[in-house]
Amino acid sequence: LNTQLTQLELNGKFISGLFFRIKPSGEMLYCSGGHFPAVILRRNTREPELFGEGGIPMGWFADPPEPYSQITTRLNPGDRVYVFTDGLAEWEAPGGAYFGSERLVRYLNEHREASLDTVLEDLVKHVREVCGGLPCGDDVTIFGFEYKGLS
Repeated sequence: LNTQLTQLELNGKFISGLFFRIKPSGEMLYCSGGHFPAVILRRNTREPELFGEGGIPMGWFADPPEPYSQITTRLNPGDRVYVFTDGLAEWEAPGGAYFGSERLVRYLNEHREASLDTVLEDLVKHVREVCGGLPCGDDVTIFGFEYKGLS
C-alpha cells in the first residue's frame, strides 16, 4: 500500500493507517503506519494500555527508512480494543485547544462498564459538546470491539 501511495500525487500529504488481525486464540497482530495507537482496556486491570504506537505514515517514502513492523499481544475474554482517527483527538475546541488523545483514553477508561455501543455513540457526542459544537476539520472515526474468546 505504501508503494502504491508514493506513486500518487499527494502533494506533501500522507495517510496514516493500521492493520490488525485477531486470531480466534486472542492473539492480535498489529502494524501501524503513523496511526494513533490502539487503546486496550483489559478486563482484569484498570490501567488503559496504548498499543502499537509509531510507524511511518504511508505515502511519504517509497523506501521507508525503517520497515513497517508487526507487533503482537494476547487478548483475553472481555478485553476491549478501540482505534480512532486523528480527527477525533484533534477536534478543536473554542480557543484553539484540541480535545486530545489523553482525554479520549480517559473517557474510554471511565466508561469501561458501559455497553460497547453506548461508549462509541456517547464518545462522539461528548467530544462535540466539549468542543462547543464546532464542526470538526477532519475525518472522525472510532472503531471498537470486545474479544469474547473461543466459543
